This record gives sequence, C-alpha cells and structure tokens, in this order.
Amino acid sequence: MKDYTFALNSKDIDSTNECLMKLWATFLNHGKLGWHYRPWKDGKTIDVGNVSVYDFGSYNVIFLSKTKKIVTGVIFKKNNNEKLTKKEIDHFNKINDERFKLNEKQFIFAISFKIESLFGVKYLYPFSNDILRIYCIDDKQYIEFQVNGFCKEQVFEKVLETSQQISDFLSTQINSVVDVDNITFLTKKTSLSKEIKNLIQKDTDWMDEYPIKNSHFILPEYAKYLLEKIILKDNDELLILLKVFHHFSHATKLQQKDMQTELITSQLMSSVEVLTELEEHDMTNCKECGQSIYSIRQRVLSLIENDLSKHMRKTFDNYYATRSKYLHSGLLVSNRQYIGVCLPKISDKFNNGCEEYSLKQDINLVEWIGFLIRKKTRNFVMNIIKNRSQ
Repeated sequence: MKDYTFALNSKDIDSTNECLMKLWATFLNHGKLGWHYRPWKDGKTIDVGNVSVYDFGSYNVIFLSKTKKIVTGVIFKKNNNEKLTKKEIDHFNKINDERFKLNEKQFIFAISFKIESLFGVKYLYPFSNDILRIYCIDDKQYIEFQVNGFCKEQVFEKVLETSQQISDFLSTQINSVVDVDNITFLTKKTSLSKEIKNLIQKDTDWMDEYPIKNSHFILPEYAKYLLEKIILKDNDELLILLKVFHHFSHATKLQQKDMQTELITSQLMSSVEVLTELEEHDMTNCKECGQSIYSIRQRVLSLIENDLSKHMRKTFDNYYATRSKYLHSGLLVSNRQYIGVCLPKISDKFNNGCEEYSLKQDINLVEWIGFLIRKKTRNFVMNIIKNRSQ
C-alpha cells in the first residue's frame, strides 16, 4: 500500500479537532514530529504539508474533509511515492489502536509576568483558590494553574493563548504594561513559604488612587472570576471584552516604546470602539436605500457621556477626530512633542485655534479609558453571574 488512512469519527469542529489532537499526541508519545506546515484546500481535501516521523521518514499529510468543520480521515503518503514498508504499517497500526485509548492528563503551569508601571504597581497581591494561584517569588510575578490535554505540545499551545489573554486583561486592571516573561511546566504545585491571605479590592470605582498595598495591586472579585473563565476557556461570553483588552494592552506597550502619539491614541480609541459592541444601539434608516445605519463615532461618544462623564464628550470627540484623520489621511497631531519650549502660534488644524504639542505619554487618556473598561467589564461579569444564578 502507498498510503495509510486514519479514520476520524467526528460530528463538529470540536470533536474533529479532539480526534486530531489524540492522533498527534499518540505519535508524539513515540517520538518527535517535524512539520513543514503549509495547508492548501482543494475541494474536499486539505493538503496539510509534510511531516517527518521520528525513526520512520517523511510523509505528505492530507485531510479528507466532509464539510468545513468535519474531517473524516487523515492520509499519510510517502513523499518519494514508494510503498509503505511493513515496519511503517505496523507502526501506524499501533498509533491507530493507541489513539482511541488516550485520555486527557492534567498539566501544571506557572507563567511569570513582567509589570512595568508608571503608577507604583510592581506586583499583584497574592491570591489562591482551586483554579488559580497568584504569588511572587524572588521579585517575580507568577500565575499558576492547571490545564487538561493529551500531550505537552497541545497544552503549551493552549497556554500561549491563555497567557496572552491574561496579560492583556491585567493591563486594563492596572493601566500598565504586563508582559509574559516565561512559561514553565511544573511536576507539582509550587510550595510557598507563606500562607496566602486573600485580599479583595473594595473600591472598584477608583481612578487615580490605585488600590495598592506594599507595591502589590489588589484585584477585585470580578477580575478573579474573569481570570478563571479565561483559564477554563469559558470564553464565549467574553469574546468582545478579550478584543477590548487586546487593544488597550498594545496601546500601553506602544507608549512604553515611545511610539507615535497618534498610533497610541488610535489603539486606545479602538478599544473603546470595540467596547461599544456590548451596548444596544438605536439605528436609523438610510434615506437612499432604506437600510439600517448607525454612527460608530456617536456610539463612542454616547458611551463616554453615559459611563464616564458628559463633560468628557468634547474631549473624546477631539481624540476620535485625531484618530480618524491619522488613519485615513495620515495627519499628525503635531510635528514634534512638547519639550519645555513653547512659541504659541495660531493653526486651523486644531479646535482650540492654536498649534498644539503632543504629550510624550498621554497618561490621562490611558487612565480614563482604563476606568471605562474596568467599569464595563465589572458590570458585564456581574450580569453573567446574575443570569446564571436565576
């Protein structure tokens, strides 16, 4: 025979991918897999690319797809078009038998984070429950949790995504840069020298007075609940918020690297734009075609007026105008940043009628939007909890 087919009995995309993970995990239990991954769909087949199977050779792998979400078989063909040897067939038969017996295992991870803050935040206040643990060792910040999977490689991919979502979310909580430093497999839970005494943030409406104790930021109850949902991959209800966190987090990183002011403002205003997707909006009909239309800009300004302050509407309208002009026509706020020397002159580019200078770091905008995101996140989580309890 010139090829070997592993039959998959699946009914949707989740069960298909579970079958595939079991297959790859069984191969990995017997050695390494080296992929030249280059998927190409042609009708009902997907040429995934080439794989080098440890101790056996190189094969072209093809998925037989029933629909866009279901694969019925995985074909292994030798790249040199030769027939499979008995040794290869016996190995594939062994893999085929063992993959059905494979069960998920628990893997423990510790993710270390770097926090760079202008507001005095160095660490997160320790916390521990059955799902996650937050602690510091040797001035390093860790979050530890368990993940289920069929093999380390599969679980590591999950944790890479989870760690980025966690760092993005934490960035919105402390208005600061939170970067993943390292991801470590553990054989057992970390033994801590001190018992963790959980402390909960009481004032969730803070803006300038950061809830810090000995340089440790105290997380609110809703934040710990959301961290659990991210870790457990119970994310369906959080998809919009995860995008909001992503934009905000990347804005803080751009600011840290002294990137263009307009680029940072654009990223921050994009986070507010996405945040408006949580709201219900009245729509009007186009006079020409009769279809529903709405203004994203007005959605943003309504959100600012209702959830931040009506006095901030004009300020954010200016930010939004700056973002639009930069993205659509490349217009810069100013040719240079303010460096302590000011020679006032008039300008028709600015609403105030005078030439303005961009700040090196617009801390106010970061704190305003951070407050807004935290408020909407807290309300959203509280609604989830309320609906599930009914």
